Amino acid sequence: MNPQLLITKNNIGECEIYSANLPKERQIGRILCKIDKVALTANNVTYAVIGAHPSFRYWQFFPVEDESKGLVPVWGFADVVESTHPEIEVGERLYG
Repeated sequence: MNPQLLITKNNIGECEIYSANLPKERQIGRILCKIDKVALTANNVTYAVIGAHPSFRYWQFFPVEDESKGLVPVWGFADVVESTHPEIEVGERLYG
């Protein structure tokens, strides 16, 4: 399961949790992480508010199928559960 918080672009107070499918095959150089904790802050609200502004085009960073919705990334902690990257080991704890 890959939960995503989808924001309605023209009404950022409206959101939903969507479960996206994970890719079946892992590409070389990629990792899969299990999210432990995340934080929503005022920055996330700012990203949503300026998402369509021509200077930022924030909604284009993480496109979703439904163009009326957008993804706002969050900061958090996660553990690497699969890795095909030569410098990242399974079990590493990441922040970002």
